Amino acid sequence: MRKIFLVLVAFFIQVALMAGSEKSVEQLEKELADLKAENLALREHTAYQYETPERPEGQKSVLGFKVEPIKNIRCAFIGCGARGGMFLRVLSNFPEHVTIKAAADLYQEKLDAIDRELKAKDYPYEVDYTTDPNGWKGICERDDIDLIFAATPPSLHLPIAIYAMDHGKHVAVEVPIITNVEEAWQLVNAAERNQRHCIMLENCMYGDYELAIKNMVDLGLFGQTVHAEAGYLHNLEEYRFDYSDPKNWRSESPTKVPKISGNSYPTHGLGPIAHWLGINRGDRMKTIVSAETADFTMRHAVNMLMGPKNPIPEGHFRPDQNLSIITTEKGRTIMLYYSTVLRQPYSRAYRLNGTRGFAEDHSQHKLSKDTCQRRLAFEPNFHVDLPVDKVNALLEKYRHPIYAKFSAEAEKFGGHGGMDAVMLMRLIYCLNNGLPLDIDVYDSVAWSCVSNASLKSVQLGGMPVEIPDFTRGAWKDFDGVKYYYVDENGETRAY
Repeated sequence: MRKIFLVLVAFFIQVALMAGSEKSVEQLEKELADLKAENLALREHTAYQYETPERPEGQKSVLGFKVEPIKNIRCAFIGCGARGGMFLRVLSNFPEHVTIKAAADLYQEKLDAIDRELKAKDYPYEVDYTTDPNGWKGICERDDIDLIFAATPPSLHLPIAIYAMDHGKHVAVEVPIITNVEEAWQLVNAAERNQRHCIMLENCMYGDYELAIKNMVDLGLFGQTVHAEAGYLHNLEEYRFDYSDPKNWRSESPTKVPKISGNSYPTHGLGPIAHWLGINRGDRMKTIVSAETADFTMRHAVNMLMGPKNPIPEGHFRPDQNLSIITTEKGRTIMLYYSTVLRQPYSRAYRLNGTRGFAEDHSQHKLSKDTCQRRLAFEPNFHVDLPVDKVNALLEKYRHPIYAKFSAEAEKFGGHGGMDAVMLMRLIYCLNNGLPLDIDVYDSVAWSCVSNASLKSVQLGGMPVEIPDFTRGAWKDFDGVKYYYVDENGETRAY
C-alpha cells in the first residue's frame, strides 16, 4: 500500500511539473493532502469489519458497574460437573456469605454426590435439585436467587446468561462465554438492558504469578507497557485418541473437509495480559491478524498409534498451531499462541515488555523453584536475566494483595494451583461489599470473540479483522484496570 501511494505521489508531482506553473503552491499542497487522506482511508478499510450496532434506547454502560452490597448471596448452580460441582463445594464452606439455593445437572449421580457431601458437613440450608434439561429456566425465574453460576457445555452459556439477566439475576459463566461476535452483542445488550453483572469465570486471572505481574505493572516497575504475549499450549493427545470412553468429547477423527481452527481457546492467556495492558479501560484491542500451520503433528501421531498404512487425509486433522497478532488502539501489540497439538509441556507462554523491564514465564506445568523458567530483567541491567532466587524473591515481595488475602483458601481448596479458589472468593467478596467486579461483560465478550475473529482472519488468508469496541467508546474514560476493595475504615479503594 505504501509503494502504491509513493508511485501516485511521484506521478502527481510529474503531472504538476509538466503543467508548468498553472497551479499555485497552495493548490498543490491541498491536492496532495487530499491524496494522503484518500490513502489513509484505503488503509483503514483494509480490515474486515463486523457490524457495530447502536446502543438501544434506554440502555447504559455497565463499565465500572456496581450494585448495593449483597450480604449473603443466594446462588444457584446450573451444571454440576468438574467445574460447577467444584464451585458449589468450595462455596458451601462459607454459609455466612453464600446460600446455595439450587443445583441442576443432567446426571442424578452428580447431584446425589453433592447432596451427600452437604449433609455430611451439616450444611445449614436446604438445596433444591433438578435433572430436568429445561430446569434452568425455572431456576432463573425464581425470586429468591441473586446469582446464577453456569458451567454447562458452551452452547448453553449464552441462553442461560441472557435468560438469567432478563429475570434480574447476576451471572457467572464458564469459558468461553460466547462463540461469535453476534452473540457478544446480545450478551452486552442484556447486561446493559438489565443493569446486571455478567462475569466470565476466567480462573487464570487469579494465579499467583499473573496477579503479581499485574501488581508490578500497576506500581510502575515495567514502565509503560508496550507488548505482551500469552497462549494456550496444551497437548491433548492422550484424550484425542482415547475412544474407549463414550463420554470423551475430546476424541478426534478426520473430517470430510480440511480443518482450520483459529485460536479457539484464547481467554486463559489473553485475560491476564489484557488487564496488564489496561484493555477496555484506557486502551482497546483494535485489529487481529491470524495464521496457522498445517496438521503435521497429528498425522505423525496417528502413524505412531495406528501404523503407517492408516489412511490420513492431509489437512483433515487440527492444525499444529495458530498464531495471532493483535494491535491496540494506542499502538501496542499482543501475540497469542494456541495449540492443543504440539508436543511440548503445558504453558501459557507469558511475556511482557515495558519501557523499563521485561517478564517471561513458561513454568505453569509442574513448577519447581530450582528449575524456574520465569525470567525478569529491569533497567539499567536489562541485558541480563535476574538470578532465579532474585526472581522468586521479587514475585514474593510483589504478591498481589488479592492473592495474599485469599492465600489460605487457595491452599485449602486448590483448583489449578489455587487460582480457582481465589477467583471464587474474590467474586463473593465484591458482591458482599457492593464493589465493581474485576471481570465485566465487556472483558468477557472481547476475550472470547477473539476465537471468531482469528478464525475469520485465517479464512481470509491473514487479512486484518477488526475487533469490535463492545464498550462503545467508554474505554476512553478509564486509566487502567482497577481492582476494588474496602479498607479498614469502610472506604472503597482500588489496587
